[in-house]
Amino acid sequence: VDIVMGEEGGVEALIGAMRAHAGSLGVQAKACRALCRAARVSDAACVRIRNCGGVDIVMGAMRTHKGSGTVQQEGAEFLKAMAVEFMRTMGLTAQEQGAEGGPQGVGQGVMQPVSVGSGG
Repeated sequence: VDIVMGEEGGVEALIGAMRAHAGSLGVQAKACRALCRAARVSDAACVRIRNCGGVDIVMGAMRTHKGSGTVQQEGAEFLKAMAVEFMRTMGLTAQEQGAEGGPQGVGQGVMQPVSVGSGG
């Protein structure tokens, strides 16, 4: 994945590559890493990532490549970066965000499955 993220259309091209090569472990891992870097340095990139469906694409990559520790790690780091950006734009303090600068529980320990829906 050889895309300059600072250029106009970089995020969109990267997400397009993820869609076109969903089965490629290498593309997915590198794209998750690149999106994470972009999300950490640019609020504008975060907006573009969200608008292009980037969060869903990364989550799809994590589902498709369940057995890849690399995709899982890069995807989790991306999701954490997006969550931190969201908290920052909401104006939450570092204490409200959690000890590691992210939302409580993000990036801390093993992720637990969450059930959504009616039941009980």
